Amino acid sequence: MRRILAVLLICLIGCGGGSFRGTFRSGNTVFSVTGFVSFIELTTIPDTTIPVTTVTFLSDFSPVTTVIFCGDLTQQLFLDDFATVNFTQGPSCATALVIFVDCCGR
Repeated sequence: MRRILAVLLICLIGCGGGSFRGTFRSGNTVFSVTGFVSFIELTTIPDTTIPVTTVTFLSDFSPVTTVIFCGDLTQQLFLDDFATVNFTQGPSCATALVIFVDCCGR
């Protein structure tokens, strides 16, 4: 636990910041996507006012991945950030469970 806290503090203090967010949902499959954020857009689900954030991730070894997340993630993810997002997939959008921005990986 101390190692995780030390890495978190180094990342947050030494490199300009990171972002973490988490919830627990039992019974849902947790997916993960990792890569550079190449596109991010806040919009709504068609014919509703429910906000969603469309994010495209570029990875070195896998194809481009686009995920539509529920809610506004524009304050957690930014263009050209290298990020990992763990999420569960819902019927119309994915729920982000954990967002980790690699502030020191560049």
